[in-house]
Amino acid sequence: MSRTKPLEGTLDCESVESALISLAGLLGVKKRKLKASLTSLKPDEFEALIGQSLEAPNIVLWNKIVGFGTPPPVPHVIHWFHATRVRPETDFNDGVQPLRLILPAIKSFLATLATELPSAGSSTSQVSGGFQYTLKTSNSRHDGPFAFLVRDAITRRWSFTHDYLETPEIVDDYFNGGAGVERFRAITKPCIVKFRSTDPREDVSKIALRYCYSGLWGMGMDFENNTHFDGEGRTIPRSDIVGIEYPTIGRLLPYPWYV
Repeated sequence: MSRTKPLEGTLDCESVESALISLAGLLGVKKRKLKASLTSLKPDEFEALIGQSLEAPNIVLWNKIVGFGTPPPVPHVIHWFHATRVRPETDFNDGVQPLRLILPAIKSFLATLATELPSAGSSTSQVSGGFQYTLKTSNSRHDGPFAFLVRDAITRRWSFTHDYLETPEIVDDYFNGGAGVERFRAITKPCIVKFRSTDPREDVSKIALRYCYSGLWGMGMDFENNTHFDGEGRTIPRSDIVGIEYPTIGRLLPYPWYV
């Protein structure tokens, strides 16, 4: 995936650097000034401000760095990051599809894997999906496609965030863990699809600022410095895909990170 300078009016949280450039452009300030403001606010001082306020931490940070009552800019374009595992021949020519459209192909693929398992002859019924699989595949709320605002939320994930690069949830749900999941991992590879959206979001600038602050101070990911995209059953067209990458495991403490 290319590491290019974000275009004007675009929010791109592929890295702390790209997020800083994006935010500086959206706010009409120099990147070095924005970075200096974030690094001048020490974590213990930030925690003290949070303790003195009734506002959410991200609003507290926004008011301190950008200015009290300053409305957050709404980007014209937002870049999002969809995490999954795919077979090597996957090209996304049909875009990133919602679950209801891609499910027949997924189910056929997983069913084929199930027949290849050593115990398939006696326990095929045990790998045809349980409660969670039925819940996801019968409710349009789970159609997606889903994505993260911040790439680090995938590659340097918070411990409470599912590792979609290791196993997509629908695969875990179908096989209920076990040998089927291991077989799936063996013939697929981690994949991140970066795409753009012009759907307006008023919350992302404040979240991106918190991501920059956390990244500059080495705080790691949590639920306050990331958010997600829900396609609500709409396909992300191939023309909106900015890049496709296949990250590798970087280190294993305390759980897999990717580079």
